[in-house]
Amino acid sequence: AFLAERGYTATGIDYAEEALEVARARPLPEGCGPIAWVNADCFALISDGVLAAGSVDFIFDQQCFHCLRTVDEGRGEARAVEVTRCLLRPGGMALVVVGNSQEPAWEPGPSVLSAAELVSAFCGDEGGMHLVRMWETRFDPSPNYEERKGEYGGVEPLAWAALFRKPDPAGEASGGVIRPAA
Repeated sequence: AFLAERGYTATGIDYAEEALEVARARPLPEGCGPIAWVNADCFALISDGVLAAGSVDFIFDQQCFHCLRTVDEGRGEARAVEVTRCLLRPGGMALVVVGNSQEPAWEPGPSVLSAAELVSAFCGDEGGMHLVRMWETRFDPSPNYEERKGEYGGVEPLAWAALFRKPDPAGEASGGVIRPAA
């Protein structure tokens, strides 16, 4: 809703219809533009025609990448990065939030990565993205985290937030600007 409130076209995608039902049920702030809620397999967004390659200015991935990286017999990480890179326009950016390995993993909880693992996945030879900025943060409160955070020092799980940019081969810098919907 944050981007939709500011005039941007927003699409929420999840494989789990139940998660989309929860999102649809949340009240939107006054003046918020519409949000398209799509039940889809993120690996097939382009091949199934849900989104066109190079059609997205900004991707916000909260806890999707760190779940997908271990699926598909270990090929999930490369496939998730490939989909992200293919969906983004040249100069487009992806904000990726994942569990941070500098604290013990919650059981159950977000899987964790080191900073090097996250940067390598998106910026390595196959990733082809550029790291703009990376910082430590904590996941937002959730019923699961609230119920169990006393076991983990009274705080939500530690996370990495990393902003990656897709290179623009034409050399036209986007300057990190996300264009509002027309």
